[in-house]
Amino acid sequence: MNVLVTRVLFVGGIYALYAAIKILLSKDWKSSVNKLFALQCVGSGIWSLGFGELFAQTDPETAYYCRSIGLAGTFIYLF
Repeated sequence: MNVLVTRVLFVGGIYALYAAIKILLSKDWKSSVNKLFALQCVGSGIWSLGFGELFAQTDPETAYYCRSIGLAGTFIYLF
């Protein structure tokens, strides 16, 4: 189960960051709605990658840093 959750979060994070890049490279990136959606995609991607790596860690210090990165993504997403 641990490996499944880690992989799902990692793939979701990569896809969210890909969606943000795709939005910012499109012709309609100047729209405020698209900018906000890209920002939410970046926050979601950082959250997913941070917590996805958190589940795979065995060292408490590394897990703490992964959790901190995941929480930073949460704050970006809420912004």
